[in-house]
Amino acid sequence: MRRLLLPLLLAALLAAGALLQVPLRRTPPGGEGGGSGGGLARVDFLDLLGGVRQFVAYSLWVRGDRIHHGYYGTITKEAELVPYYEIITMMDPHFVDAYYVAGETIYRAGREQEAIDFTLKGIENNPDSGDLHAALADLYLREGRYEEAREQYRAALGLDLELVDEGFVMEGIIATCVALEDYGAAVQAQRSLLGTYLMRLADPAVDADLRAWLVRRVNSLAGELASLEKREAGR
Repeated sequence: MRRLLLPLLLAALLAAGALLQVPLRRTPPGGEGGGSGGGLARVDFLDLLGGVRQFVAYSLWVRGDRIHHGYYGTITKEAELVPYYEIITMMDPHFVDAYYVAGETIYRAGREQEAIDFTLKGIENNPDSGDLHAALADLYLREGRYEEAREQYRAALGLDLELVDEGFVMEGIIATCVALEDYGAAVQAQRSLLGTYLMRLADPAVDADLRAWLVRRVNSLAGELASLEKREAGR
């Protein structure tokens, strides 16, 4: 029953918006009784509700987050939260986090193509979101669609990244290049990522835990790079 309440609430809100598209009189101060400043203008109620819709979307997101931490605790069991995410994105099509989490949740529920389609819709509404391009790339990678995955990882570079970092994207590019046996491109991406991590290591503000992880990752990448260079040379 609870799962039906949210769609019904949304339908009621949208219906109210359609009914309340009424003419509003815009008259400047002192203009009552006529004059060139008066007039009627039709105002879209849903435009007026822009801030309200965003607030509702955010409130639903907070509620879903509380359920996640207080009840489920893992995204693999949260398919029942997908209707929340769908309504959030209907109320606010620019709520990137909802698209990101919903796509992964739907995929782990075994509805792979639905997850891809939902993430594509998120990109359509948020083309500058590097996070969603990276999320779509990750889904393609797991589906073995390596060329499409690489294209999306590359699209993510240079765009806004808030939920993932550049290292995640570069790791994805390397993985797809190796899968496609494009070792030259894999070597280039590996060197770029190695350089990025070395620059982060040079930052004295990096905390001890991250520094330790970076040292391990740099050593691992250096070994992997040597192996990739041998593969490239042998082609």
